[in-house]
Amino acid sequence: MITMINKYQPQIIKIEKNHEGLYYESEIRKKVTRNIIVQKFHSSENKHEKILGQSGRMIEHFYIRDDAGEEYNQFIAEMYSYNKDKKYDKHDDCIDNVAMFFKHGTVGRLKTLDKSILGL
Repeated sequence: MITMINKYQPQIIKIEKNHEGLYYESEIRKKVTRNIIVQKFHSSENKHEKILGQSGRMIEHFYIRDDAGEEYNQFIAEMYSYNKDKKYDKHDDCIDNVAMFFKHGTVGRLKTLDKSILGL
């Protein structure tokens, strides 16, 4: 993650305010090459509620690349393996991260991006 932050140089990074998030904030501040704003947010709902609550936006606005590498493909496969019935979900971190982006991110307010950066 630090490598991508240093490469793309975002102005703001949002981190969930939990035990892991506090660790990541500390590591980010130590290892990034420039000053960035780290915003922490509290999530009071559980993963399942968050995923279901953002599912409509994710279906409408989430696009999948067909030319990405193996790590990306594994992420998408895990995301698509999510089941509404929690007892069947062994891996829900990928879809939870996408749901957090849609809940706390800036969908609809993103700056225009040079598509060559994405390899398009």
